[in-house]
Amino acid sequence: MDRLNEFVITSSISWGTGSGLSSQILSRLSVDYGKKVKKNGFIIYPSAEMSNSVIEVYNAVLSTYFTYEYCDSIIMFDNQSMYKVIDSQLGLDYVDYSHLNNLIAQIISSYTGLKRFNSIDNTKIFSDICPFPHIHYLVPSYNGMALINDYQRKELN
Repeated sequence: MDRLNEFVITSSISWGTGSGLSSQILSRLSVDYGKKVKKNGFIIYPSAEMSNSVIEVYNAVLSTYFTYEYCDSIIMFDNQSMYKVIDSQLGLDYVDYSHLNNLIAQIISSYTGLKRFNSIDNTKIFSDICPFPHIHYLVPSYNGMALINDYQRKELN
């Protein structure tokens, strides 16, 4: 690779593997690459109402320190908010992981699309949104969702 620009880290910090392994990877990347390479994270935070265990909250709090210390920007997802957005906009009987993964993938694709198609540096966007370096936690907003099958039905009709 000629020029490494950034690392994009996706993780859920509810349980041990997501929070512990992500924290270890972030600290190792900071040791190996320092501030030369940007580290941006798409992190799924646990919800208090949908939590199955008390440990989820503690893991989230402890791993938030590592994201604060080692990441340049964090896009935060909340489990309960994603379920509510998908349920209210699409009106599904059952929301499963494929719907959640699709929503997250579309947001990551929007983020990386700027770099792929326009050669825009994403760090400039984050510095414009959050001018203070220590406030680098962003919450995505997504509106106008549609099922993939709806597009196919419209084409057939």
